[in-house]
Amino acid sequence: MVELYDFPDTFKTHDIISNFNEIKSDSMYVKWLDDTRALLVLGSSSQAQKALKLSNALIKVRPMSAASNLALEKANQCDLKPAMKRPQTNLQTARRLITSHLGAKTKVSKEQNAKEKEDLRVAKELKKQTRQNEKDAWEGNLRSSLN
Repeated sequence: MVELYDFPDTFKTHDIISNFNEIKSDSMYVKWLDDTRALLVLGSSSQAQKALKLSNALIKVRPMSAASNLALEKANQCDLKPAMKRPQTNLQTARRLITSHLGAKTKVSKEQNAKEKEDLRVAKELKKQTRQNEKDAWEGNLRSSLN
């Protein structure tokens, strides 16, 4: 997280994001403090370092260690989590809930339904493998993460 300050009060969120597009992060977001100050929340500290190094005539950037009292206060008040990309989803669950509630028949082909179920199974397996790899790494057993 970095503090952005002294930028024009006409700036909108998309203006700030576009000024930091060199970071190439889909997961950054802006938490506004007032019209000319905001917090830029990024997914990692390396992205925050890149944001600090970007020279921009319109937006000044400083680390949270040198942030204003308002920025520190706002960061402590809000539960600001590192920005993360939203996981890929499909409509299978929503479609099932809606059709069962309305008592309607679904108009999705069996092939599409089977593909969505397979995608869901693969995503669950990948998440399970990732959790196991993290657990193994903490325990010092890197064998399963190399497979």
